[in-house]
Amino acid sequence: MFTLFSVPKPFRGHVATIQTNAVRSWTLLGSDHEIVLLGADEGVAEVAERLGVRHVPHIQVNAHGTPLMSSVFEQAQRVATHDWLCYVNCDIILTAGFARAMRRGARIRRPVLVSGRRWRLDVDEQLDFESGWERHLRRRVRAEGIRDGVGCMDYFAFRRGLVGDFPDFALGRGRWDSVLPYRARAAGALFVDATPRVLAVHQNHDYAIVTDGGDRRSKAGIKASAEGRANGKLVPRDQKCTLGNADRRMARWRLKRAFGQRLRYRLWLKLSEADRDTRIAGLSVRELRKKHKVKIKRMLAG
Repeated sequence: MFTLFSVPKPFRGHVATIQTNAVRSWTLLGSDHEIVLLGADEGVAEVAERLGVRHVPHIQVNAHGTPLMSSVFEQAQRVATHDWLCYVNCDIILTAGFARAMRRGARIRRPVLVSGRRWRLDVDEQLDFESGWERHLRRRVRAEGIRDGVGCMDYFAFRRGLVGDFPDFALGRGRWDSVLPYRARAAGALFVDATPRVLAVHQNHDYAIVTDGGDRRSKAGIKASAEGRANGKLVPRDQKCTLGNADRRMARWRLKRAFGQRLRYRLWLKLSEADRDTRIAGLSVRELRKKHKVKIKRMLAG
């Protein structure tokens, strides 16, 4: 039904633990999908063999050894068994809800790109994937997790052919993930937010993989690195898109228009720093209109 592909970092230390957790969770999504790990970094071939997933070692990298997005997506679409594909960062734990969302996405007739927000969680140990592991994970996420904003997207599902020629972004160095939905929408695809149906758990880690001047402690350091700055120069600043721009939300039974979500996001961007109240996310469209009537009227007019 779908092909899930990813580009692991070298399997060392804590990164080896969380990447193994992620891939093991993917293998439990059912019997109607395949998993493809791309790249030839340390430990990738061994983990692929041990967990029974496909391995494609040959991808193009830049001068720093970082995989190029153009090569990764081209290779994945070339070797995939299924026409419905999903790129996932290799530190993301997925549960059965993800597989159900992918099957629903595959049934949509028009071109779509599906993504969603993630939850951040501290995970230092190899997880036990015995019976009931999803229930335990959900409880842990509710107690300890933090849900990231609309700009943090760690998976993208699409039909083969939607992702065509792309600039040579350094994968995982910022910018590229906001350009992908922008270009998909420009090509006529629906951008679908699957957050209500998918629990995507990002296992926190440092960014020691950054070796060109960025701060290894945070994602902001990646964007400040030489590769992050190079990614930023590949496209105009206005060619970016987040889940705040999604066209539809994946509700329980159907896709719903995401007007309220887009309105909240656009309003948040228009407000001053002092007015950027996190409670905006919890307000209904009616409440937003009442509270910020003048701002919304001007915003929608211009």
